[in-house]
Amino acid sequence: IEEAPGDCWSLEALSVLHFERIKAGADTPENRRNMLAFAARAEECSASLWNPHLMRAWLAAADFSREAPALYPQESANRVAAHQELAQLQGAPESVAAPARAIESFLLSVEAREAFGRKDHLVAIPPLMRAAELDPTNLEAASRATICCWWLKEFAAGIAVAERAIALLDEAGAVAPERLP
Repeated sequence: IEEAPGDCWSLEALSVLHFERIKAGADTPENRRNMLAFAARAEECSASLWNPHLMRAWLAAADFSREAPALYPQESANRVAAHQELAQLQGAPESVAAPARAIESFLLSVEAREAFGRKDHLVAIPPLMRAAELDPTNLEAASRATICCWWLKEFAAGIAVAERAIALLDEAGAVAPERLP
């Protein structure tokens, strides 16, 4: 970096290094600061990089999931930030789009937690069904959508969600309900 300060890909690689440390459990202020700083420098160098948006979306989604369930989750700054970063990934290649869909699925599952907890199945089902559609291996979304369908007497839809998740579990593995991919 010192020898070639305009090397966008090295800056991005350093941001990814700190991001991987955060994902591995070393979610420290220093790792976050470094990840965000290197990502910003990489973006200044080349606006066409996808990883900075993906990493910031992941961090915001993780922070959103740690917030107390809210009656109006759409008002969360972390939720808004995650969706804004995901919006920047429109048209991304599949190698970026797939993890972006998993993050969006996770976000939708978190958004539905409060309504699901209140047994407000009519409110909980749209984000849960969308989450299960985006990432059928998201077991929280699939199981809760199936339960909502049961209570709403939408049996065929519930069975379809459950069968899709079960069919993919052997192929892709399941996403733990409290973890981002």
